[in-house]
Amino acid sequence: MTFYDIDLDKKIAGRHELCKIKDVLDLSKMSYRVKHIETKLGRSGYGTDVGLACMFLQFYYDLSDREMEKRLRFDMAFLWFCGFSAYEQTPDHSFFCRFRKALGTKGTAKVFNAIVKKSKKLGIMRTMFIVR
Repeated sequence: MTFYDIDLDKKIAGRHELCKIKDVLDLSKMSYRVKHIETKLGRSGYGTDVGLACMFLQFYYDLSDREMEKRLRFDMAFLWFCGFSAYEQTPDHSFFCRFRKALGTKGTAKVFNAIVKKSKKLGIMRTMFIVR
């Protein structure tokens, strides 16, 4: 129990690069692409919006599942971006693997390509050229 809660919106708003990304790249609008993996059985879990936000952060910062778990636990900007409060329980590394497995290879590629396409269009991601 805490005496007060940290308002992540006030703490992060306009002060981190993820603010611009969250403003222009609405991942919740992409969640329709992955609604098929939600189940009505058992616990509700973290949801597809959290899974997509985490997947984006992993790609954007080139993080492994364990690195993502750690950053999500201790980095206020990551908490804010994924919609958690400062004191909420965050997913462990197995969540990210299960989320990708539930999406499948084609589903992950579809979401990944949609995020990359929109990110490039909005100018928050550069195109890389490979010279052979």
